[in-house]
Amino acid sequence: MAAVFAGVFIVGQRGDIRELLATAASQPKRALVCGTISSWRGAQVADVPKAAPITIIANFPKRGEAERSFQGLTNRLPASATLKTFGDSVLLTLPAGEAGMRKQWFAELQRQTKMVFVDSSNAPAILLVSCQLATKREAKELEDELTLLSAWANCRV
Repeated sequence: MAAVFAGVFIVGQRGDIRELLATAASQPKRALVCGTISSWRGAQVADVPKAAPITIIANFPKRGEAERSFQGLTNRLPASATLKTFGDSVLLTLPAGEAGMRKQWFAELQRQTKMVFVDSSNAPAILLVSCQLATKREAKELEDELTLLSAWANCRV
């Protein structure tokens, strides 16, 4: 009875049960701890790529698993690659036109986690960021970090 009353009370405060359910469904599914992004850049990575690079994204159940993957990959990647952790995900960027390299590294990441996909024009990766910060300074720092990440990942913020 208490649970039913609590549900009625919450819906009464919010006004619309559909809106309440939509809000609950849109809550973040992954957490990002500020200051935990790691990156590695091969010596032969072009500052300005001639064509859109290939980005392989691997999502792990926990951030520690993504960090272990990052550590294990950096010594084995080609000099034309870049690698970044973002929360519990690893983003591997390879030069455009390297289908063989894409297949090789996709298979490697798929051995580590089943949640692997390739960002492409037909199926672009979409990242939605929702956060609440205590100060404007923290908000500006996060905005700056996301802007750097978006430039690196070749996307818009």
